[in-house]
Amino acid sequence: MAKPILIAGRRAVEHSTGVFVGIDVAKARNAIAIADSTRCGEVRYLGEFDASEP
Repeated sequence: MAKPILIAGRRAVEHSTGVFVGIDVAKARNAIAIADSTRCGEVRYLGEFDASEP
């Protein structure tokens, strides 16, 4: 039986990844970015999106 690499919430998981999502909210457009949870993690800017309903 293989040993679990990480125990999270009383269950064994092989790999866990965390991310942060940043949203700059404005009346007309919203800017969105995603950052890895590690100290020197990559930050990816996804761009600006219309805030109006389709």
